[in-house]
Amino acid sequence: MKIFNKSNLFYLSLIFFLIIILFNINYKKSTQERFNLTDFAIEDTSKINKIILTSKDESKSILKKIDEKWYVNDNYDVNKTYMEYLLKTIKRMRISYPISNSLRENVIGNLMVYGIKVDVFIDNKIVKTIFVGKDDKNLTATFMMLKGAKDPYAVHIPGFNGFLSSRFITEELIWRNKKIFHINSSKNLDYIYKNISNISKSIQIKKIDDSVSLIINENNPFKNFDNFTLKKILYFTDNIYCEAYLKNQNMTDSLIKENPMYEIIIYDNIKNSQQTLKIFDYNNSFIDKIKNKRFYGILNNRDLLVIQQRNFKNIQNQISRLFN
Repeated sequence: MKIFNKSNLFYLSLIFFLIIILFNINYKKSTQERFNLTDFAIEDTSKINKIILTSKDESKSILKKIDEKWYVNDNYDVNKTYMEYLLKTIKRMRISYPISNSLRENVIGNLMVYGIKVDVFIDNKIVKTIFVGKDDKNLTATFMMLKGAKDPYAVHIPGFNGFLSSRFITEELIWRNKKIFHINSSKNLDYIYKNISNISKSIQIKKIDDSVSLIINENNPFKNFDNFTLKKILYFTDNIYCEAYLKNQNMTDSLIKENPMYEIIIYDNIKNSQQTLKIFDYNNSFIDKIKNKRFYGILNNRDLLVIQQRNFKNIQNQISRLFN
């Protein structure tokens, strides 16, 4: 009987010892997983080649890097400033503080309902998925949670006094580069400027490589022009930036039916493509909150935008020199 008890004691001790070993292994594994699921940043953002940002209302922006240049939804150049902010945020963001137990469920609930899903790719493979939520009450950190994690955290950029949620944009219109034309990159183009109210003040320029020339006809009473003036017209046109793209289909459809004040048409003879910008006065029977000398624009009979008059005035000043 004593031998039996000693045998039982031996086996019980052995089982207990194995349990402790397994517990320690699982604890270390759990701790390691836990550490990985708190690592929000990606140190080398130069390797990132795609980022997908999706909101709960199904607004989505797919940012892709092709030949070191970023595009949104395969349609438009990306706003470089916003892209730099996003990459710097992904590189530098760190945990500010853990979420208390009393707030945990509420924060997770908000992330599931309102959070923005951010998928980050390297070599076209997802390396990290982050859910970005609302900002804390002090507006110094943003609630985030990694896919597969158990807990959310308040995340910030050390040394930066502000929140991060505004850098994770899902709207394509905001991501779009506000530069309208790319004249400098074109080797062969025709440039047409139409003054709709006074068509005799319209011009047409031909550009081949670095050479520019003015198309002269009997309807254009040019008095004074030189190549320098023509190049400045192209330069100022190339540097037109819209202030914002607007999402208002009713206004877009109504403006397309109206006669514009001015129109710029650019034919790229190599790419066989055309861009058309129509300019409208913002006081065109629409109730608008914009009161600071701006124009509405319709780009390619599709996109509604706002342009500051001072950007357009530079072109008009140079064109007026051709007739004076």
